[in-house]
Amino acid sequence: MSAAWTLTIDQGGHGTRALVFDPHGHEQARAHCEIGVHRHGADCVEHDAAEVLRSVDEVLAAAIAASPTCPERVGLATQRSSIVCWQRSTGTPLSPVISWQDRRAAALLAKCVAGRDDEVRTRTGLIPSPHFGASKLRWCLDELPAVQQAQGDVVIGPLASFIAQHLTGGPPVVDAANAARTMLWNVDDCDWDKVLLSWFGIPAGLLPATAHTCSDFGPLRDHPMELCAVSGDQSAALFADGEPTAGDVFVNLGTGAFLQRVAAVEQRPARLPRSVVLQDEAGARCVVEGTVNGAAAALSWWRAERQLDAAELRAALPGWLEQRLDPPVFVNGVSGLGSPDWISHFPSRFVGADATLAEEAVAVIESIVFLIARNLDEMEQTCGAPDEIVVAGGLSRLSGLCQRLANLTATAVVRRDHDEATARGIAYLATASRDRWQPSPTSAFVPASDPDLRRRYDLWRRQMP
Repeated sequence: MSAAWTLTIDQGGHGTRALVFDPHGHEQARAHCEIGVHRHGADCVEHDAAEVLRSVDEVLAAAIAASPTCPERVGLATQRSSIVCWQRSTGTPLSPVISWQDRRAAALLAKCVAGRDDEVRTRTGLIPSPHFGASKLRWCLDELPAVQQAQGDVVIGPLASFIAQHLTGGPPVVDAANAARTMLWNVDDCDWDKVLLSWFGIPAGLLPATAHTCSDFGPLRDHPMELCAVSGDQSAALFADGEPTAGDVFVNLGTGAFLQRVAAVEQRPARLPRSVVLQDEAGARCVVEGTVNGAAAALSWWRAERQLDAAELRAALPGWLEQRLDPPVFVNGVSGLGSPDWISHFPSRFVGADATLAEEAVAVIESIVFLIARNLDEMEQTCGAPDEIVVAGGLSRLSGLCQRLANLTATAVVRRDHDEATARGIAYLATASRDRWQPSPTSAFVPASDPDLRRRYDLWRRQMP
């Protein structure tokens, strides 16, 4: 009897994808639908919740139609720290999707956890930040009349639960990786934390029930398939080529850049999160994680500032990175500084003489490399030097970025030769044929001496907190 094929849904910050994989991990079909990103001032970043659901339905139907074999199993991965409120009985959204990039509730967060940072870290593995969901959920309860008026028929929680209920029509349920990014989930108890809920004034009954990453989430309402795995985008990406190895650092380069290294229980760096990537019968599995908020988001910010065409920039950027340029230094505070600084608002600026467009673009890319290197330095203090840096995601297609990362860190960079780490990872978790899964081919970038890059990195570090 042949093994089942798997369809995966990857709902990201700029669009939704569905991909179909055979039992060996080979992609057989895909569909994509862009979604709008709505920014209101410097702090508010939202998506239309109904549009997100329409995009899920559209790519799901298109990928099934394009697949040579009908998939039987489904995996779902979403933006981890994005939240939404919806009607329990109908699944109707009562709020926008508030993006992980959103920082509107920074002051509210400071009030709720004042002086309790260490206890938050002990309970959740996270360092308090408005990027996580707790303060956003509290803001919705305080500020949105539709949420207040729904009374006993409201659910608030991670985007993953909202989409999963839409797909299955079942009760609201959420996996551990997405629940943990609310900053309300106890990493040791593997459930909602009563103390944190009391600090934020959030009734436990408003939140979805939590479940293991790979569970029977139920059959899809409109298709003869079972939802078998739910996770976050970054936590799923870690499994793109099967079980991750402890000695490597995995970097997924998308809207943000996220560094993950499999963590032993005793490895808890002071300024980096201990993030949940999977929960099963044995408990929660964690990584030490670094977060760069402004990766592709920084490039998009700069492109908008210079009023450049997106397609033209994508075409020109690889060549610019190959040229021998002397770019300025870009201090990248797009969407705030993530780890290890955790500063919600930090001004972005170029340091140096006036530069050409090409030089500025290269400076933005180098700022991403610098932020990754800063996080690697922090991670190394607890976990030791990595064997390799494994990169995936859209920006990893830029060989000039990968080579600079290898040169600056004096560590080999290995690029997975696929551009859908999240989709592959959630497919691996959802498949019934993990023993057949085949890793993707890779490209390697060997470290080389680059004193000019090191000089710019040293200048950049002097501009940082």
